[in-house]
Amino acid sequence: MVSDNLIAAINSQSRVAGLTHDFYRYPARFSPILAREIITQFSKPGDLVIDPFVGGGTTLVECASLGRKSIGIDLSSLATFIGRVKTTPLQEGDGEIIRRAVSRILSKDLLSSTGPKLDDHYGKNLGSQETWRIRKFLAGATGIAKRLHEKRCEEFVRMILLRAGQWALDSKRELPSISALRSKVEECAELMLQAIDEFAFCLSLHDNDNCKPIILERSAVGLDEDPIFELHKNPALILTSPPYPGLHMLYHRWQIEGRRETAFPFWLAGSLDGRGASYYNLGGRHEPQLLSYYNNLSASLSSLRKLCTTSTTLVQVVAFSEPEWQLEEYLRVVKKIGFEEFFPRTKRIVREVPSRKWYTSLQAPLASKFEYVLFHKLI
Repeated sequence: MVSDNLIAAINSQSRVAGLTHDFYRYPARFSPILAREIITQFSKPGDLVIDPFVGGGTTLVECASLGRKSIGIDLSSLATFIGRVKTTPLQEGDGEIIRRAVSRILSKDLLSSTGPKLDDHYGKNLGSQETWRIRKFLAGATGIAKRLHEKRCEEFVRMILLRAGQWALDSKRELPSISALRSKVEECAELMLQAIDEFAFCLSLHDNDNCKPIILERSAVGLDEDPIFELHKNPALILTSPPYPGLHMLYHRWQIEGRRETAFPFWLAGSLDGRGASYYNLGGRHEPQLLSYYNNLSASLSSLRKLCTTSTTLVQVVAFSEPEWQLEEYLRVVKKIGFEEFFPRTKRIVREVPSRKWYTSLQAPLASKFEYVLFHKLI
């Protein structure tokens, strides 16, 4: 049932790249090679694919480029921002508008100018001698982005700044100079403009309107009652990488100079953030038996089940901090909802992840390196 091409994709150690996948390095990103093969094998052009934990939007990008309809869901406004920009082609003339904005960013003395106010929540841990210059530069640059009349152009420039800011601040033990950051902004702008053109070309090979992803900022719980599914029902495929139970995974923060966290990426994206890690991870990783995680997983899958038919395939890519018990509990929850695993235990598919952010492996250095690719159908 699983092709040689899919096995090769599962085992691929290639870095995440191509199309708009490198716009932002979302934690625990899907492999585009794996996503593409799963979509190809378990759906046809024109079919609907759902990703209820859309994260960095890999499923949406691949679906659009392959001529599939897709709906992505995520609680995080940062995730929905990233998915929207990665899947929104620019219009004629937008590229020149964006280049002019970037030119203004590079030419202005943003360290001495007055930029948008950054409150304590979003500026937390960015007031040190090493970080304030980067914060000041990026804050001033967003002021230039905000003056753009077209929303898609503003968001594209914000994405450039988000990518450059992530490069400069997230998990860096040594921070770059402002000169190096300016060069990175210029580099990101050109690479991302080329990438969105490549994505637009792929869309032009299909029905653009039909393949434009729908992105919902909400929980997957109760998804079956969302009005959008009065028009879009019965997915051929649900493809997702849910939050990993028990693993330290910061979907909503950057790590500054070690363990200090900041919500600055939300501010750069023009998004709101007021939640803790457990909100974005289905539950706290220190909770006994991860009860909240499995209860929330159960509620999410129960809603998704109501959208499925017996021809729907559910594919999940997930890692565990303690797979010896967490995997079996995970599978018990999925089966209780009404899904049956394709493969017996002895043939279950596991892939080694090419790279993890350094802080991911602090708690479970061995378990965090492996993901289980789980295939289910309705019982």
